[in-house]
Amino acid sequence: MKKELGELKRFKILRAVAPHAVYTVGVEGLKIVVEIAEKENTLIYFHLAETEKEILEFKKGYGRGIVEVLNEIGFLNSKLLCAHSVWL
Repeated sequence: MKKELGELKRFKILRAVAPHAVYTVGVEGLKIVVEIAEKENTLIYFHLAETEKEILEFKKGYGRGIVEVLNEIGFLNSKLLCAHSVWL
C-alpha cells in the first residue's frame, strides 16, 4: 500500500467541493459551498441543468431561472466546473 501511495505523488490531484445538484443541495447550501471553496481555495464540481425537470422544478420553486439565481449568489464563478449542462 505504501508503494501505491508513493506513486500517486507524480499525479496532480485537484481538490473540489462537490455538492451534486440544485435538487439535492438547496440554494442556502450552495452559498455555503461558495464560502468553503473560497476559504479552502478549491474548485466546485456541480451537475448544472442536466434535466428539463430540474429546470422546471427550480423555476417553480424560486420564481426565477437557475442560472439567474446561482449567478446572484456568486456560485457561477471561475472555480466552478459543471457537468451535464445540456438544459442551459
